[in-house]
Amino acid sequence: MGKRKNGIIEVIEEAKRILLNFKNRDLTDEEVEKLRDIFRDKRIKNLFYYSKLDENLNASKINHKLIKDVLKTANDTNDENFDDMIDKFGRLIKIIRNTGELSGVKTTLLTILSSVLNYEYYMPALEKTVPKSLRDAIDVERFVGARSRNVDDFKQFMKTANKIRKELGIESMLEVAYYLSKFNETTTIKTENNTTEDVLEEYEGDNMGNMVEKIDKILDNKGQVILYGVPGTGKTWLARNYVEKKINEDNNNKYDFTTFHQSYSYEDFIEGFRPKTENEKITYKVEDGIFKKMCILTIWEVLKNDYLNFENVNFYKVSLGEKGREEDKEIFDYCIKNNMICVGFNDDTDYTKYSYDIDKIDEKEIEKRRNEIYKTIDEKGVEVNPSHKSSIRYIVLEMKKGDIVLVSDGTTKIKAIGVITGDYEYKKDSPLKDFNMYQFRKVKWLWIAKNEDEYIDVSKIQKVKRSFGESTIHRLDKNTLNIEFLREFIINNLPYDDIKKIVIQKLKEHKKSKNVFKSDNFKNAPKYYLIIDEINRGNISNILGELITLLEKDKRLTGKNQIIATLPYSKEPFAVPPNLYIIGTMNTADRSIALLDIALRRRFGFIEIEPDYEMLKDKNIGGINLAELLKALNDKIVISKDKDHRIGHSYFLNVNDKNDLWFVWYYEIIPLLEEYFYGDFEGLKQVLGDKFVDTNNYEIKKLEGDEFINALNAIIQNNQNIGEGNE
Repeated sequence: MGKRKNGIIEVIEEAKRILLNFKNRDLTDEEVEKLRDIFRDKRIKNLFYYSKLDENLNASKINHKLIKDVLKTANDTNDENFDDMIDKFGRLIKIIRNTGELSGVKTTLLTILSSVLNYEYYMPALEKTVPKSLRDAIDVERFVGARSRNVDDFKQFMKTANKIRKELGIESMLEVAYYLSKFNETTTIKTENNTTEDVLEEYEGDNMGNMVEKIDKILDNKGQVILYGVPGTGKTWLARNYVEKKINEDNNNKYDFTTFHQSYSYEDFIEGFRPKTENEKITYKVEDGIFKKMCILTIWEVLKNDYLNFENVNFYKVSLGEKGREEDKEIFDYCIKNNMICVGFNDDTDYTKYSYDIDKIDEKEIEKRRNEIYKTIDEKGVEVNPSHKSSIRYIVLEMKKGDIVLVSDGTTKIKAIGVITGDYEYKKDSPLKDFNMYQFRKVKWLWIAKNEDEYIDVSKIQKVKRSFGESTIHRLDKNTLNIEFLREFIINNLPYDDIKKIVIQKLKEHKKSKNVFKSDNFKNAPKYYLIIDEINRGNISNILGELITLLEKDKRLTGKNQIIATLPYSKEPFAVPPNLYIIGTMNTADRSIALLDIALRRRFGFIEIEPDYEMLKDKNIGGINLAELLKALNDKIVISKDKDHRIGHSYFLNVNDKNDLWFVWYYEIIPLLEEYFYGDFEGLKQVLGDKFVDTNNYEIKKLEGDEFINALNAIIQNNQNIGEGNE
């Protein structure tokens, strides 16, 4: 007989199946009664039980249009729209509170229903899950229960909780709610002043410093390390916090995170063809994977300091349409899409004969051409503002390739930055002739604001308090510009594709000359870290292919035996930089380290993360010492299975009372053991004892109170007896 699926999630999923009927029809009285029964289930009552459930949960209310709007909002919430949906959720709460026919429907009930539909992003707002001690600690007003008032605090709380969920890698808000429900006045709250090292030291004690040193040493020598051990020893947590410590030491350091699985491939990790739909046709384009992108960006760190030399560059302010004129938006949109700048002023004259590479003519010739341009304008008999004349002069004659243009929004904001890449062009059949735009220059856009919030204030660009002039084009005084700000801003906002082109070109040059990159370039460069969770679950040969050789320290860029490979899909050069480090994690319960590909084992260093009984030695719940309980379990598992299937200490770290212990035991420890002993109830009985395992009916006994504590104590006692018998 297989495992019994009776966990908390299965119960919630049962409720979800009923509640989802709201999308197509009203719920029946019988279905609502079934929901009430589910919420009374002892497996989930700690997170979902609501004293006024029977009073406020009925068919007439749950089928109300406003309630259905709440349910739809919850059901449709995801990572991309979370903040907007919580704001909408809050607005609906306020409306419902003002609706007499929905009296009694408060935040609490709405969050319970929403958590059933989408427990990844919603948690029940109960006194149990959001206790007063927690609200006092984070200084928010009451938003749970009958006296709830403050919807804004609720919204901010939910946004903060979701941020915490993502940062800690927690799968659902229900788990966040469980941990928050354990908060009390004695709980220590970590503030922004706590460094990552403080947190690590509190968690791991004196051993943490040694662990950091071990990881440092292996990464320095190998470039990559795997933290391995049984489930629950904090391997992923340790990897994340190690790199965050490194980022705290140097804000320029960066890291990324990925998880391997059976279907993870070379195309995901390095590069591969991906389908794209263009004009209703499917095309295939090579896209870079996470590892290739990280290598490109890491190499870029040593190149970017020499990028954008502004020594012989002029800066121009350019207007592409008048601020506030909706019709002029067409000018800006065309220029952005087609990589152009332009001017007009009722002047459709072709000035090509006056255009010249300004660096190849002297000042006398420049002055002569300026005068000739002005003369052609005057001869037309059109009254033109002097600034308009100079704008034509700039775009025709004086701008040169490499000059920087700042596209203004009025006189106080910048909304795009580009570099001139082409000569003056006259377009007789100009697509903007309705705006009298005939004079153009090609540019490459280095940065374009996505919206008005991203516009740059002129005060950041200029050292003096001065707005831009109103002329369409004018040259800016370099002495008054904050050149370094502009340079850093452009570099930091450079699109990945532009960065990639620069890096690839330099790799091609280095492959020929071996002289572009020096090892010293990388010594002081920022460090990049890639965490690969569950690294052993992927097929390393398929994921890395022949590129696994490039991970070796001497095969990396600038190494003694450096290799620059050519990738099979893009045909682009590729190398692994020396300042990119890989930290993998693996559960030995999933796959023994001995079975890892020999190529992987040779190129990685390994650190075993053991269950730490010392961390639990002072935790006593109902007379049960958790360190002794965990050790007893692990000793029995080693006898029945092997050391790779033991259980880590982190399962018990947040156990503070009997209810916590019962929850962890039945919804975390036993499900894990059921996986270890899948279908083998005799083996499970050897670990848990006959008080927990009924081998006749192939089921786990649910014990309560003293019976539960006595059964746990029997596990410890039995283990001690075994130890004494072996002495």
